[in-house]
Amino acid sequence: MSWVGMSKQQWENPDPQHIGDTMKEKIEQLERRIHTLEVRITELEEEQVLSHKILQAISEIQEELHKAHPDMMLINKVYAPTKVGLR
Repeated sequence: MSWVGMSKQQWENPDPQHIGDTMKEKIEQLERRIHTLEVRITELEEEQVLSHKILQAISEIQEELHKAHPDMMLINKVYAPTKVGLR
């Protein structure tokens, strides 16, 4: 389409109220998406803490088994220290 011969009315900006409504809708969609992602992040953090606690328990059980039966060979031993710098 050519600009030649168009009246000023045809090339003016669209109604700003419509643009504002569209932006509000997009902002609301983004806010809902952010909330959903925040909830999922919280769930993942809780799962990670639970997984780490399970791994620590397995590690402690393996250590007790090794103390009780030093000749037993553990395959795929889980390493999950319970304190920083300690095993």
